[in-house]
Amino acid sequence: MVMENKINTQLKTIIVLATIVLIVALAACSIKTSDRFTDLLVTKLHAEDKIQLSSIFDFSFDRAYVFSDCYLSGEGLNKRYDLGLSINEVESGVSENIQRIVFVDEFGEYVFLYECPKDKINFKSLGQVLYPETIISRNEIDISGRIVISFNSDDYYLFG
Repeated sequence: MVMENKINTQLKTIIVLATIVLIVALAACSIKTSDRFTDLLVTKLHAEDKIQLSSIFDFSFDRAYVFSDCYLSGEGLNKRYDLGLSINEVESGVSENIQRIVFVDEFGEYVFLYECPKDKINFKSLGQVLYPETIISRNEIDISGRIVISFNSDDYYLFG
């Protein structure tokens, strides 16, 4: 009887630990990551010519800024373009092969930094302000398999 109780206790402990591991694993799947969004973009843009920004970036945001300045921090971007945003969480980039989109809320507060590898997706347009309803258009898929996209937005924070 004592041995049976000990086994039951151990079994309950294992079930509780397995449940915790499962919950943590499921939560991790829903975390915002650049790789997850890149994979989703590639998959959808192989299937469709046009998709809505919010169908990929499925979190709450007011607008997003497409940056080509890969080596500037959020503070540097803010100063350079006089954006009036609170994006100090954005660190300086480490590679010119990464394009960045910074998502903010209605108050200009940082929400998320999307870092997109140019070898998978190349942004045709830079310097734009995007909104949840902005349409992403697939322009072409080049011989290396990279998807060239443009954002159908007439709102720019810079020109040239």
